[in-house]
Amino acid sequence: MVNIPVGSFVTVLSNSRGIGKLTSISPDKQFAQVTYFHSIHKQETLTYPVKEVKATVLKSQTRCYYYFAKEERWIMGRALRVIDREYEVDFPDTFSKYIPEKDLLVRCEDSVPIPTDVLSILGQETAFFHIRRTNFLMTLMEQRAAAKGMAGLISSNISLMPHQVEVVRRVLEDPVPRYLLADEVGLGKTIETGVILRQMLLDDPRMRALVIVPSFLITQWNEELKHRFQIEQFEGRVEFTSVELFHSYSGSYPDIVIIDEAHEVAKLGLTSGIKEKGRYEQLKLLCHRAHVLLLLSATPVLNNEHEFLSMLHLLDPDNYKLDELDAFRRKVTFRQEVGKSLLSFREDSKPFMLKRGISNLRSRFNNDPILESHLVELEIGLDRFGEEERRDLIRRIRVHISETYRLHRRMLRNRRENVQDLFRHSRGENKVTEEFDLDERTVQLHKLLDEYRYEAWAAERELWKEVETRESVNFRIWLTLIEAAGCDEDLFQKVVNTRRAKKVERSLDGVFPDEILTLLASSPYFLGELELLDRMIEVFKYPSEEGDKKLLLLEIIKSIQDKSFRNREIPKKIIIFTQFTRVCEDLLEYLRHNLGTETVGAYHSGMEREEIEFVTNSFQNNQSCEVLICDSTGEVGRNFQFADHMIHYDLPLSPNRLEQRIGRLDRLGRTKPFQMSVLTGPDATVNFQFAWHNLMDKGLDIYRSSISSLQFFVDKHMPTILRCLYVHGIEGLEVETENIRLTIQEEKVNIAEQQVIDEIDARENQATSFLEQLVSYERNPQKIQDSVEPWICEALKFDKIRGTHFSQVLYEGTPSTLVPRSHLQTLHDQMNIPGCFSREQSIDLKNTKLFRIGEPFFDTLSEYLRWDDRGQTYAFWRTVPSWRGRDQDWLGFRLHYIVEGDTEPLNSLISSRGDDNQSKAYRRLLDKFFEPTYISILLDYQGNIANSTYRDLLETPFFDVEEGGNDTNIIKERLGRIRSTFSSGTWENICQKAAENSHRYLLSDTSFQELCKQNTDRARSYFGYMKTQLELRNNYESMWGKKEVFDDELYEVILKGIENPKVHLDAAGFLVLSDKPLRKQTQRGGGRF
Repeated sequence: MVNIPVGSFVTVLSNSRGIGKLTSISPDKQFAQVTYFHSIHKQETLTYPVKEVKATVLKSQTRCYYYFAKEERWIMGRALRVIDREYEVDFPDTFSKYIPEKDLLVRCEDSVPIPTDVLSILGQETAFFHIRRTNFLMTLMEQRAAAKGMAGLISSNISLMPHQVEVVRRVLEDPVPRYLLADEVGLGKTIETGVILRQMLLDDPRMRALVIVPSFLITQWNEELKHRFQIEQFEGRVEFTSVELFHSYSGSYPDIVIIDEAHEVAKLGLTSGIKEKGRYEQLKLLCHRAHVLLLLSATPVLNNEHEFLSMLHLLDPDNYKLDELDAFRRKVTFRQEVGKSLLSFREDSKPFMLKRGISNLRSRFNNDPILESHLVELEIGLDRFGEEERRDLIRRIRVHISETYRLHRRMLRNRRENVQDLFRHSRGENKVTEEFDLDERTVQLHKLLDEYRYEAWAAERELWKEVETRESVNFRIWLTLIEAAGCDEDLFQKVVNTRRAKKVERSLDGVFPDEILTLLASSPYFLGELELLDRMIEVFKYPSEEGDKKLLLLEIIKSIQDKSFRNREIPKKIIIFTQFTRVCEDLLEYLRHNLGTETVGAYHSGMEREEIEFVTNSFQNNQSCEVLICDSTGEVGRNFQFADHMIHYDLPLSPNRLEQRIGRLDRLGRTKPFQMSVLTGPDATVNFQFAWHNLMDKGLDIYRSSISSLQFFVDKHMPTILRCLYVHGIEGLEVETENIRLTIQEEKVNIAEQQVIDEIDARENQATSFLEQLVSYERNPQKIQDSVEPWICEALKFDKIRGTHFSQVLYEGTPSTLVPRSHLQTLHDQMNIPGCFSREQSIDLKNTKLFRIGEPFFDTLSEYLRWDDRGQTYAFWRTVPSWRGRDQDWLGFRLHYIVEGDTEPLNSLISSRGDDNQSKAYRRLLDKFFEPTYISILLDYQGNIANSTYRDLLETPFFDVEEGGNDTNIIKERLGRIRSTFSSGTWENICQKAAENSHRYLLSDTSFQELCKQNTDRARSYFGYMKTQLELRNNYESMWGKKEVFDDELYEVILKGIENPKVHLDAAGFLVLSDKPLRKQTQRGGGRF
């Protein structure tokens, strides 16, 4: 501190309390006393080292206070500029004056404005400010009430899907946010994760996140989190690393860990390799130290218990130990038996089935009093209840069993069949198109492949007599030939030539695994093999007369686009899949030559991440880019739900890979149908391509419905299917196609039995009411905008600037903006990209934020609104024409209160425990059970509750007399009306009494007390059910792991905060009702009190 005069405005470097007043310096000049001004009734003086104290200058528009000693009263104004340590201050009842700096005071940053203090010194603004401020405040409160404190949800650029909202709600209301998100493929696990991540980062600015995803999905994840969840707002707090390289992560332990495709890293815990085990141990350390853990995996537990146990061990190591696989399998088996009971215990079940189900559930859960009470009620009501009552009770029974006895209470799964109504367009909407070859040569080729199969099998006949045999050298070579033949003639010839010469062609490196190439080059020939290989090469000696496979592909693309042109539609987006990178590159060259370079792009292995993003973005956003060719890299993780047509240039011999392909388009959020075409080989009896396609179509039904939940069942049966194909040829495959068609139905039942107890129900009552309230609020974005912009643009005088899209806006401060420059700079920094009020538009537009709570500009404005007293006070005179001739005016006050759950008891307990990580989840429960509410109390000036006559007269909004109304603001020269009627001491006392009396009236009001009671009863019932459910789960789980403890003390303080809510005075107004208008003149006849 260098020569700062006493009486100067200063800030202190070691705190964030804002501006204070230097009041003294110690004789040794080592310490300084700084006074912080909270209100006219509260000032606080603290001592600081001199070196921490810095002089500061008030920014334009800063609210300031001045004690007018001559009249013994406080007055308020706005600082405009400073000249020679004197500030030009604009006062409400006079013109601006210059006041010495030492005589001015400014409220510190942690002060809370008290409206009646402002009113008592006649510092009120016009009703214009109050109306606009209140509308803005009400919007904030409505959003908080609708979102139940989940600002991260309401401010995300997403559609509000019931199942996703329910997952988010469960995680964010849980003080231990460690979850396995196990929705089936395409249901939006990334969306759920993004909302949770956003909320956690909003909750605690100290939190950091590490996102671990497959390397080829890092950019997609990053883009998704930026576009939908605005993570660039949290600069430097979200890091990405790949599943392949997470072991090299060297940062500090993150607070939030997110792992996509978690089953892949969980496999590391099951291997015997030292390196893999070490990576798993490192992952465990990351996961176990994290406060927030989200594991994402659609992997079903059935037939995959070991891998699933490894995932749950990352989530909950105390209850899921890797060496307790047998116990875990018993747990899975038990839940499958429970699931079997639940499958037949549905809302549409016949009464006799329900009676049987009641008996089954009773015998299984004979120590569950909640379930027993529901079952008794259903038993009695089977013949008495209406259909809706019965269905509701059955749903409650199912929800109770699911929530209490699920495999892990922090595993959340949504099944596709339960949200099918959200898929407006899916794979089953259009029949798959089969495209047979134009190439007459492939007929002969497939005959030769069948002959090769038979001779190869015959050479190993003794081996294949063993029914357990699933593969051999000849078998693997033949499958390689089948895959190559089904894809590309050039590739096929290279494979055949490698086998003939027993020397690997260099162009095949990386196309097939090294093990396969070694077999091709080193395995001995079987009798007659070389001749068969020569005959295969001979097939391609001459070109096709009708055209090859590439030409067929070209004709398909042209046909699709010609049809679009005839229908006057924009060109279709066509995505082509092939297994092999080399084929992908060849097709790119061929199609670009025939269709144009800009028309066709490719996404394949070996491309740099930037290249991939450029190509995929062009395919999505550039109308001239119509075709994208993908190799196997494009089968996983990418979202192409905007594409119109999928062409399978070949079919992988793995159905699960085909499912992944189709899943790129068949996803939640599709807005239009899509078509599929399969190139099915020659139109001939012997056709391995078509036979395999037939297995996919008729056996697995993969083109009409997802098989993602059947992946392990399919993997288990594939060796048998391929054995039959090899041993018996196409006839064997046809038999297996029928077998799999029948057994797959049984497996679907088995999976349903296992998953029915683990799936969540987004139709459950509290989930439904939450979503309905949220969706209802979002229905009218124009109303939100109309409530917000008058405060921002008309009151605070921000300029509104239109973006490139009609719905985009930016708000920009100007020299006229009524916000101090210090706050204005913060707001300016947060308007770096445009925003909009329509959720629908925010989803469609890139680089556009959604104006809701949780968005930085909105939040900073709301914080400033609560600190600034502009608009918190008002005074107006209302002329009542029907009172003409009345001798007495009516004088009174209207006090406006915000009522919300009180966090103080909760904060106090959490603080005493020294752990605030869980506090936000508990605070959300306060919002859940006591929505913030705005309540107004009308009193006369003597402190009595106003009767209905005066309430009715003041019900209509303020309408200025200058605009044709009957209302006049009591400001500036009209303030004499109040001063001439009341002395400053009397007026101050009347304002204070109005605050005290209104607060007392509010607390004693029966409707207010009933509101508190209802909210408390709801919360107590909810917490009581949670506790009982936990006890039931603990009793049941005791054989498998540690018990979870219900925190009675904590939930009691939450109840205390609901039963005795926080009541905060937000605004106050002085009102006069008179038969005469108020004029500027002070003589009799110009209005009276």
